[in-house]
Amino acid sequence: MQCKAYAYTCDVSNENQVEALADKVYREVGDVDILINNAGVLPGKPLLELTNAQIKKTFAVNSMSHMWMVRQFLPRMLDRGEGHIAAIASVAGILGCSYLVDYWYAFVSSVAYKKF
Repeated sequence: MQCKAYAYTCDVSNENQVEALADKVYREVGDVDILINNAGVLPGKPLLELTNAQIKKTFAVNSMSHMWMVRQFLPRMLDRGEGHIAAIASVAGILGCSYLVDYWYAFVSSVAYKKF
């Protein structure tokens, strides 16, 4: 059995870049069999020390990017009747952590949508 793996870089906090990445992958590789969402950032500050920009970035990377990737790749997997999506999230999305409030909130939403 011969397999190939491909790696691409993308700022997953930017929905337009995610869409452009999907277009590039489909052009260069074709259909995707396995998508692994594993992006995450960890500012590691108490809530009151975080800027709005830091909170938005945490949500964009840790939660929204997972949905953006799924929205780009799932339709063709469904059309083909095959494909796998693995979404990696932190246990912080279940347990919570006192100095990681933005991280926790982002992963709570990420874990919640993966249950569907």
